[in-house]
Amino acid sequence: MKKIFIICLLISISITGYSQSDTNSFFKKDKLNGHVFLNYARYNSPFISTNLKINVGTGSTSVITIPPMEVDGIVTPAIYGTIMFAEASLNYQQKFTPWLSLNIHSISVGRFGTDAFSLLFDGVNTIYGGSIGWKIRMFKSEKLIVSSNIFVENLSGNFINIRQFVNDIIDSVPNASLIKNIPTLTGGVNVKGAYAFNQTFGIQAEIQMTYGETYIRDNERLEVKTSLLGETDFYPRYQFPLGLGLGYMLSSTPEISMKNEDYISLGILKLAYTGSPDYDLGLEFMTYKMKLDEQIKDPFVTQVIFSFKFYF
Repeated sequence: MKKIFIICLLISISITGYSQSDTNSFFKKDKLNGHVFLNYARYNSPFISTNLKINVGTGSTSVITIPPMEVDGIVTPAIYGTIMFAEASLNYQQKFTPWLSLNIHSISVGRFGTDAFSLLFDGVNTIYGGSIGWKIRMFKSEKLIVSSNIFVENLSGNFINIRQFVNDIIDSVPNASLIKNIPTLTGGVNVKGAYAFNQTFGIQAEIQMTYGETYIRDNERLEVKTSLLGETDFYPRYQFPLGLGLGYMLSSTPEISMKNEDYISLGILKLAYTGSPDYDLGLEFMTYKMKLDEQIKDPFVTQVIFSFKFYF
């Protein structure tokens, strides 16, 4: 699959000299039936256009109780702490025809303890990499658009776990390592759609499946992500440049869970500035429960993501 990834990248580089722009309309944003659709950090819209999207976010867990641990015969007391999150992503989409575009995506995500004790328990975990693929418009009417993405994704996970390293040494595990670097390569496809009820209200939805390597060595797995997003834009009717979005996402993708066996349910609230014809600007608030360890009550994670999308 790595050869496929490289071939797709070379093809994209060879044809980036060609672009297609809509010279007949000053308004460049995604629009159906008078409704302008909002931009979401973890969702790529079904529309075919040339655009650049940037997301930067941070977050933390609620206070977690870390149970007593035995390290080299010494039992530590129960302690309290939090875990921080940071992420940044960049997505470029190039339109070639009204029904075809190229997508190049890069992402970097980090998870780390905020003090010595939570660092000892959860360590420092990072995932970085990217994907490349093609978006094909399958159907479009006045109110509805449906598209599909075919892509390959190459991610690398770096996991520093002091507690596990010490336990491996005590248990005489061969080739014990403090730092584990695990690359993964997967291929995927998704189907996504958008429907505009009128100028004010719209919905977006997606189902995505990927298959390939996981962060458990010599293991492959099917990953699934589904999204449903409802939104309202007050600008067309009331000339007030505010958009509101509410959404739900069920995902097992590793950039969210950092584990291939976990499914995470996310709630999303979007606040967006909608007064510009060629860019989106907004904040997203997300919350979900994260599974850390069977001995710890699952903490809530709250994240805030600043999202910017510019249409060329």
